[in-house]
Amino acid sequence: MAINTVVEMEVAHYLIKSLGAKGKRKMDLFLSFPMEVVDLDHILAKRSIELPAKFSQTGIGGRDATILAAMEELGIKKLMTHDRAFKRIDSILCHRSNSRIRSLDIDMDGLRLMRPLVN
Repeated sequence: MAINTVVEMEVAHYLIKSLGAKGKRKMDLFLSFPMEVVDLDHILAKRSIELPAKFSQTGIGGRDATILAAMEELGIKKLMTHDRAFKRIDSILCHRSNSRIRSLDIDMDGLRLMRPLVN
């Protein structure tokens, strides 16, 4: 499991905006889960800038490009997302966030981590 620092900030913003101080506590719990965090450094930013041109017909934007660049760096091919633009990229296997899911049995004060149900 991996996340990049841009998505980390998006999740933090959403939780804190929606839940206030409780959202901050939930974010702290989320970040305590063992996962790889990819920093958006200058090299990754430069690669991210190239990707919207490469995938211009897909609807991939700037934040999406940072996700793609991080996935490339780590060799990740699977993505849990509700964003349909990623489905237009053949090299990525997308699982919709509202597809059949099961918990990872980690309930962090009401913030439950989920993964696709694999048969």
